[in-house]
Amino acid sequence: MNLKSKPFAHERLVKITKYFSKNRDRDAHGRDAINRVSTGVRFFLAAAFFAIGFFAFSSQAHAATAIYYSIGQSAADLKTGTPTVTIASGKTSTSVWNLVTKTGAVPADITTSTVVSIKHEYTSLSAAVTGAVDANHLNTTDLVTGNYQLNFPCYYDSAADTTAVTVSGYTTGVSNYIKIYTPTSTTTETNVSQRHQGKWDDGKYRLVANAANALYVNIPYSKIQGLQIQKTLITGGDGAIFFGAAGNNLELGNSIVKSTVGNNATLVNIASSGINKVYNNILYDASSGIGLRFNNSIGGILYANNNTIYNTTNGYWANYGTFVVKNSISQNNIDGFHVYSGNFTGSDYNISDLAADAPGANSKNSTTVAFADAANKDFHLSPSDTSAKNSGSDLSADSNFAFNTDIDGQTRPSSSSVIWDIGADEAATAIYYSVGQNTNSHETGSGTVTVDAIARTATFSVAQTATNMGVGDLITYTGGACYILSKTSTTVWGCQSATGGAPTAVTNADVTSIAHAYSSLSAAEAGAVDATHLNTTDLVAGNYQLNFPCYYDSGADTTAVTVSGYTTGASNFIKIYTPNNILTEVNQSQRHSGKWDDGKYKLVPATGTNALYINNDQDYTVIEGLQISVAGTLSTNAFGNSYADYVTLKNSILKRESSTTGHSGIAVRFGYNFKSFNNIIYNFDVAGLSIDQQGNYSNNVYYNNTMYGCGTGAYFGGTNMYKSLAGFGNNIAFGNVIDYNVVSAYLNDGKSSVNNISSDATANNLTNPVNSKINQTVSFVDVANKDFHLSPSDTSAKNSGSDLSADANFAFNTDIDNQTRPSSSSTIWDIGADEAATAIYYSVGQSVAEKHQLQFGIL
Repeated sequence: MNLKSKPFAHERLVKITKYFSKNRDRDAHGRDAINRVSTGVRFFLAAAFFAIGFFAFSSQAHAATAIYYSIGQSAADLKTGTPTVTIASGKTSTSVWNLVTKTGAVPADITTSTVVSIKHEYTSLSAAVTGAVDANHLNTTDLVTGNYQLNFPCYYDSAADTTAVTVSGYTTGVSNYIKIYTPTSTTTETNVSQRHQGKWDDGKYRLVANAANALYVNIPYSKIQGLQIQKTLITGGDGAIFFGAAGNNLELGNSIVKSTVGNNATLVNIASSGINKVYNNILYDASSGIGLRFNNSIGGILYANNNTIYNTTNGYWANYGTFVVKNSISQNNIDGFHVYSGNFTGSDYNISDLAADAPGANSKNSTTVAFADAANKDFHLSPSDTSAKNSGSDLSADSNFAFNTDIDGQTRPSSSSVIWDIGADEAATAIYYSVGQNTNSHETGSGTVTVDAIARTATFSVAQTATNMGVGDLITYTGGACYILSKTSTTVWGCQSATGGAPTAVTNADVTSIAHAYSSLSAAEAGAVDATHLNTTDLVAGNYQLNFPCYYDSGADTTAVTVSGYTTGASNFIKIYTPNNILTEVNQSQRHSGKWDDGKYKLVPATGTNALYINNDQDYTVIEGLQISVAGTLSTNAFGNSYADYVTLKNSILKRESSTTGHSGIAVRFGYNFKSFNNIIYNFDVAGLSIDQQGNYSNNVYYNNTMYGCGTGAYFGGTNMYKSLAGFGNNIAFGNVIDYNVVSAYLNDGKSSVNNISSDATANNLTNPVNSKINQTVSFVDVANKDFHLSPSDTSAKNSGSDLSADANFAFNTDIDNQTRPSSSSTIWDIGADEAATAIYYSVGQSVAEKHQLQFGIL
């Protein structure tokens, strides 16, 4: 039976003649109010998921009626076009939404009535909690008597929700609870997921309040799911989230909570009795406060499972009652697990980086966890972590609190394991498929291999020393095949199956081949989803992180590449890169050394609109350490990104070789959270950087790039373009026809550009320039031979940059050569892609007798 084929007794289907397309400012409409012109009656959308839920319980006469009132930052109309609406039984399609009245009743039938508006019901969560009980809505605070279950789905429009929220005054029960959450399902709830993906995201709903409590819940039976909450009040208070003494049976899950660094406060403060549950949360930055505090003098039990707490005074703090902590991480806290007058009885499988700290016989102390990017507050587990991965307890049937997903909604354990991970995140399985210019075998000698399925190693009888051998290469042998995962030595290599599972075990089997998996990056991008590899395009559902390490064999990769069609996420991204670690990845680095190198991997297609193109909505892609050239007459951009979000391009060299016109190095159009840093871009006749942005596509960062010899070094276009920039700093534009071409009519929102250099006066045309250096001469090592490392004798870019190692928009501390910024001889960053070498002088002569005249190098 198709449960979506009919409306249920207590709801109607609404057919809207124009489908609501994806809109990044006003993302979704799944719980919004529809006004129709004929009577002005308001209905509320209730997506099919919740209709199915009602159907499942329809045999229970007293099942609660689910009520939905949406929250956004704007009451603006969300409809697209000029649609009409029909309310009746009938076929469900992409233009059909389930709906109910304000109290969950059946709406009256209508036919092709003009839609006046589709809006969020409230502009703040506080207004929703207060207003839901008025005469225009439920008209009661008693959810039990009315048999209601009250939902507040929260949406992102354009900014944070900044009003502190108090949830109190309602009468609630086991089935008549309040749920505050961000909708996620694009099939049944919303056009675009409103939830973060395990990392704080300013483009998703967030509650940021300058108050003692950003969210205060002081009634029983409330559930908080998938929020981002930040407390900014410096003077302390009770907590970013505070469950008050009148509350019990409360839940906080899948949320991110942080405070202003230095805030003397608690992030999550549980002062309610009874049984409360806190799970799959990431809490950080209460450096003079407490992460998670159980603080009820009456007692009670708090179950805290699979949480991650970072950078607080006390991570988990037990004051009264029983604080049961399982599968949880404490890192960079002064005291990870602190007992005041309560206890951690029943706690186990926890991790702390401190000695004798984490409670439980199976817990790990003095143990450091590898996160994806702690500096930029990404506390997903790194796929290479060995501490928290596969070290937890299975809680899917736990008698106290059972669940089986992580903060991203992914199933625990991952597809390549049978053991849970510790912490809020279930680590992605890293998959590697190598790219070269051929798939010929580069096996050394004619030896055998022993494959250990448990250790996941391939041990060769003959050392494998090919310079182009490394991660992602396919080893085929009598009885099976596996892909290289890591390097221990030239005889011992980590390996796994095509989908990240255990390889087929053999002993002293003949080696058939050791070869690259694909002969071009384009073939890898297209082939990775076939039945002999991942067999899926959905990296999120499989919890994969897909890597394409690129190798040099004998020439250029000459096929243009379009990355598209994958479902990706914050920890389930695609990475295209050149491996360079000779201890853990590859026998010889495949990466350039900051100067174009024909003996390293290079992408030089002769045809195609873009040499490397990240297609519309192909989000979460990382490009690192490539060489990309425009050589053919049909190529317009070396790198193009159109409407794709969370794309990063770093440590790469982009150039134009042909004499044809119409080329740009990096062309970005309407991408959100795009990052370009440590790139060298030269000889493009149009622009090195072409930034065509709208203000709605925000949070983009351009740091420490070097643009030389282009028509325009960096071009800025797009309506309200400056609103899209989170950071523009430490860039060199030198020797271009125009270094920075800024269209003056475009607006800015007060953001500043910092420490940029131009050889003309245009660095001062950037928005709110700070420490700009204009009319400069930058000294490079060898411009004639296209070596754009800074000369050690340079006086313009050296020691003139802004320290971005703790930048709020994006933090990093290396240069294009992966060398640490600043250099060992300075405390100040350099501007541009390269951190200049420090010139050292030691004199040589035929005598060490004392000299009376000071000369270079003489002590």
